[in-house]
Amino acid sequence: MGFGKKKETEEGVITGKRKIKKFYVIGLLLLLLLAILCSDLFFSRKEEETEDTKDEEGRMGQRGIEVRENTTMITATGSTSIGIVEETFTPDYIDADLVIEEIYVSSGDVVEENSRILKITEDSYEEALNALTTEAKTTELAYRAGKITYEQSVITARYDYEESLLEKQQAQEIYDETVAALEKAVEDAQEAYDKALESLTEYQEAIENDSYKEEYDPEGKEETYWEDRTLLENMVSENNLDWSSVTGSSAGSMGADQTALKKAQTLYKLLATEEKEYKQAQEDYENAVSEAKAQINLLTAQLPALEAAITEAKNEQTTGLISAKATYDTTLASADMAESTYETALEKAEEELDSLLTEMEDAAEHLAEFEELLGDGYLYTTGSGTILMIRIREGDTLSGDSMIFAYSNPEEITVSASVDQADIASLAIGDSAMVSIDGYGNYNGTITTINPETSSSSRTSVTYTVTITLEGDVSELTGNLTASVIFAGNMGGDSEQ
Repeated sequence: MGFGKKKETEEGVITGKRKIKKFYVIGLLLLLLLAILCSDLFFSRKEEETEDTKDEEGRMGQRGIEVRENTTMITATGSTSIGIVEETFTPDYIDADLVIEEIYVSSGDVVEENSRILKITEDSYEEALNALTTEAKTTELAYRAGKITYEQSVITARYDYEESLLEKQQAQEIYDETVAALEKAVEDAQEAYDKALESLTEYQEAIENDSYKEEYDPEGKEETYWEDRTLLENMVSENNLDWSSVTGSSAGSMGADQTALKKAQTLYKLLATEEKEYKQAQEDYENAVSEAKAQINLLTAQLPALEAAITEAKNEQTTGLISAKATYDTTLASADMAESTYETALEKAEEELDSLLTEMEDAAEHLAEFEELLGDGYLYTTGSGTILMIRIREGDTLSGDSMIFAYSNPEEITVSASVDQADIASLAIGDSAMVSIDGYGNYNGTITTINPETSSSSRTSVTYTVTITLEGDVSELTGNLTASVIFAGNMGGDSEQ
């Protein structure tokens, strides 16, 4: 933004696509001949394409003038005006009230460029400067902190992106492991039930078949014992052995058959062992039967719970498979979007950093502009001319886009021409024009404004004011000079839409 904003004296703008309407006026030919002789520029009136027209367009093209098809020239008359410049205080970012302490110019004064206009009070100047300086420092610190946050965001986004890719690689493995674990839980529950049922069946069959009696054989061992005992008793009786000598409780008689005695003593010892064995077998048999019955009761009680565990494991397998598949699909989908998410995160971080950078740059620009504009507490003119109007007083405050004063600008000459309503639609801002001023010569110009409101009060002759800004050296021109204008569309300049 800068101090010194130029505005035109005319108001209103008409833009749009121009439509060319033909008309034929005999007087136009005379005026055209005069324009050609004065300016050495030729404008051809196109009725249909002929060789003469092409030659004329070629000559105009050599002069840098674009002649468009289906166009006719529009003429008008008007008068010159000296340009007026409005000096405005453009900064709109200053919150502090800039109070005017003193004004150095008055209406009618002739000022040069960079002349003092006014002075701002020191207090209001310092307040504004401090506020802008603080804003510049605050935004700079915010930008520095934002850079750190940006770098952290980039690292986090990259980490999340790589983690998503890793999760994608592991997704199948995790899914397979989950499926296997659920299947194993069902198999384990089934195995526990089957094992318990098998044990129960074995115990029941063992009781029903009295298998433990066959396994421990207490009756057979007892029978063997009694057979051997009978044999021993017969041996003692047949050999007239002393029972005490057989059991070893006495030395025995000297006349006894020593061989028979030794056999009896050996058999006696065997009987002792057999007695222990059959009694132990009887005890083991009874214990086995008792244990089997206890196990039958225990397993019978456990089977319902084991069967329920199978059902529960199967239910968990069903829900677990659904959950695992959903997790698997979600992981894959997330991984597929990882790159887009990563780029979005980076874009967001960059936008936030760019926003902070813009705020910092704007604050620095505002401070620099303020110091350039009011660095010493004074405001200066941006051009030279005669002051026509002052809109400020001492004690007033400056605000953004507030007009300070207006002065004439002799370096800019405009022509205000009245154009018939039948032709106004054919003109547009940016169109070129040829202006002839009696006694001064010919000038090129450009349409800068078109007033959308009629400039005549007559109902039969409606006209609109078109402003043409002259080009080249206009230092000899003054205001209120009569000018003849020929419009020929865009003769080298781009029309404003």
